[in-house]
Amino acid sequence: MSALIRPKLTAFTLAIAAALTLSACGGPTADASGSTSKERFNTSPGQNRYSAPKVASIAAEVPAAIRSRGTLEIGNSKGSTAPLTFFATDNKTLTGVETDMAYAIASVFGLKAHYNPVSFEQVFVGPDSGKYNVGVSNITVTELRKQKYDMATYRKDARRSRPRRARRGASRAPRTWRAGPSPCPPRRTTASASRSGTRSTT
Repeated sequence: MSALIRPKLTAFTLAIAAALTLSACGGPTADASGSTSKERFNTSPGQNRYSAPKVASIAAEVPAAIRSRGTLEIGNSKGSTAPLTFFATDNKTLTGVETDMAYAIASVFGLKAHYNPVSFEQVFVGPDSGKYNVGVSNITVTELRKQKYDMATYRKDARRSRPRRARRGASRAPRTWRAGPSPCPPRRTTASASRSGTRSTT
């Protein structure tokens, strides 16, 4: 399960969840011509962004400090992969599914989305410190993270594994995996994180 995360602030989290739902209704209309030609993807920096109209009742739940600033500060891992988040053909503009989603959420709030490409751990450190309002970077929902963050899910993960075949005649002993607490989430994840501009304790 992938989600937007932020430290516990219920009203703002509900606003994000509502904006996430409404933003799914926005964006360019699909081509219904039924053409069978090979589809091409626009990865240029100047492509049209998905958007949705501002919803006053949802925007009212945004903390005053964020509303007055006019931007939704988003932390996103610059090491993410297509089609979620990646650099456009100019090698500096972020684009992708998560990028479009964040722009659409910001538009429901009546804000402009401001992206901050950072290392993966900063997607969590930034919202914790109040530097970013939202973290969006393919973040998996876990019970431990739910204790600290409010998470608005937007897609379901499906993972599959297959053991490697042993050489003929060779015996393979079972591996023992050890896991311990880590301050940073695992690198292979799926979700997005959000936080208000004010610090909260959990």
